[in-house]
Amino acid sequence: MSLQADETLHGGDYQVLRSLNQGRVGISYLAQRKGCDRVVIKTLRDDVLAQLTPDKRDKLNNKLIKEAVRLARCHHPNIVRCLDSFLERAQAFIVMEFVAGDDLASLPTKTLPEEEVLTYIRQVGEALTVVHQEGWVHRDIKPANIMLRAGKSEAVLIDFGVTKGFDETLTSIDSSNTNGFSPLELYDPNEQAQPYSDVYALAATLYNLLSGDVPPNAQKRVNLQRKRQKLPDIPGVSAETNRAIREGMELDYGDRPQTIEEFLALLPVPQGVKPLPPQPPRDPINLYMLYVGILAIIVTIIVTIFGQDIRKGIDNWFFSPGVEENAEP
Repeated sequence: MSLQADETLHGGDYQVLRSLNQGRVGISYLAQRKGCDRVVIKTLRDDVLAQLTPDKRDKLNNKLIKEAVRLARCHHPNIVRCLDSFLERAQAFIVMEFVAGDDLASLPTKTLPEEEVLTYIRQVGEALTVVHQEGWVHRDIKPANIMLRAGKSEAVLIDFGVTKGFDETLTSIDSSNTNGFSPLELYDPNEQAQPYSDVYALAATLYNLLSGDVPPNAQKRVNLQRKRQKLPDIPGVSAETNRAIREGMELDYGDRPQTIEEFLALLPVPQGVKPLPPQPPRDPINLYMLYVGILAIIVTIIVTIFGQDIRKGIDNWFFSPGVEENAEP
């Protein structure tokens, strides 16, 4: 049943203050945590629960608890914190940090200055790198899922309800996608979730915040592209940012930056913001083999030039027991 004001949960630990908002299957409430700050409690909507068999109800409850686990593992100042989760009345509840402020879809102005938007996008991007390091893809990046802390230029990523692992097939339906922000591959139930899907959505969010327009649906963009109609540049926005948006919103995911770090590297760095450190090599083993190969070539050249005496000296150096025993693994 719907929670009412002053109702308590979890043995009186939480007192409901009011409802906040509803999503596709969930509903959120503002609550007071006993002896602590206000929190957000998320659970499943009554109308959704009423349509479910006991098995499907258990499945959705488990999904909500898994969301809590994912959130709890992702520690970053720009990710909403998960504080608790529990089952009560055969219903799952997760308790999250209350972020006072508005989401980026509810701001009074339709567009924001480029410098300000780039700050928020970089904050969310750096938060997403943590999500991806945990092996998850958010899959629902959009202005409505980014809160702006009241009185601060600080964006916070929320709503991990449709998060998937890298190796999980999407098995998604259109209702789980967000028109204009979901990339083309999320409409294919046989695809696997990968970070480049969040790249598309983050680039689409950037486009929306700068232009005031929701980008065309990815499926419709296929037809537009056949007619050679490309995503237009945003007037008054730097060439660097426009280029990053175009590359981040490529329909073919193979043509996009494959990681959030690669996408952020395309964007101008706002004043006072430190860029992410350079990415480590993607394949350190191959790099190591390259160095070994170069060393072998140098040794071969030296041996060829200086003859047998040098060859014997090198052989003794490489194959002496002392060197082998003290070699680094």
